[in-house]
Amino acid sequence: MKKHIGLLSLALLAGCGGGGGDNSVDKNNEEISPDSPHCGNMPEMSCTYNLNDLTFNYWLSVKDAVEDAEAPYELYGAAVMVNSTPEAVSIVEPDRIEVVSDGKRYQADTVAVGGKRLDFNNLPMDKTYEIYWYRNDDIISHAYIDDLPSGVALFEVEANQQTDTLTFSWQNIPSNPSNAGDIRYLTCTDNNNMSDLVSTTVVTYQENLTSPYTAPLTIKELFGSSLTELKTQYKTCDINITTFTSDNAITPVNYTNEAMLIHLKREQEHIRSLF
Repeated sequence: MKKHIGLLSLALLAGCGGGGGDNSVDKNNEEISPDSPHCGNMPEMSCTYNLNDLTFNYWLSVKDAVEDAEAPYELYGAAVMVNSTPEAVSIVEPDRIEVVSDGKRYQADTVAVGGKRLDFNNLPMDKTYEIYWYRNDDIISHAYIDDLPSGVALFEVEANQQTDTLTFSWQNIPSNPSNAGDIRYLTCTDNNNMSDLVSTTVVTYQENLTSPYTAPLTIKELFGSSLTELKTQYKTCDINITTFTSDNAITPVNYTNEAMLIHLKREQEHIRSLF
């Protein structure tokens, strides 16, 4: 099986937690219906391909409700299948994805990106999960997860007015972590107590981060205004950052073969005062 994930697969996760975005259902998402398409022998359909030409990726993301919460808030999954190009394909019958937790079976409740991503928004918060990929009711791949990653603690932001840069620091809870981050937006209040949402002007998602981390772009490049300019426009500004943490010590068990790749993430939102 090809072990390609590809930038396209990562881009498909936007809106479900991975690679930036939030976990809200996309406006273009559609509910799964009994009339979902069956195999039409077309190149954009998974069922057109031999099994050796497909790799199934499943993202399981844990999102915290608030910082320092005692327990995670919600858990959601996303399924993406890619061919050997690698290009994402629509997952259609006779291919079927199923999650089993605490003896109950769960199927995707929404589809996105023209069927190229299946979203599982109804998963329970549990400790064990089994992921199945079926074709014609035969198990193609079967993985078992018995742990979910922790995140980061003591997240801090330092803004340097002289260099117009942002530096982030944190402590990892996992012993063998991988960190990614996404600078989201500013919430600023002017002297009339009117609030503005200042979004980033560029893509800010970055992987393989280590603490401390200084953003490669200046504040002006990120938000269209320098720190000095922001201070002349507003009396306060808070910055919103999302971190994504995986734990390399957690190894899902693949009972069948390497046709399935499992990606486990802990998603945390951090709001810090810029000034």
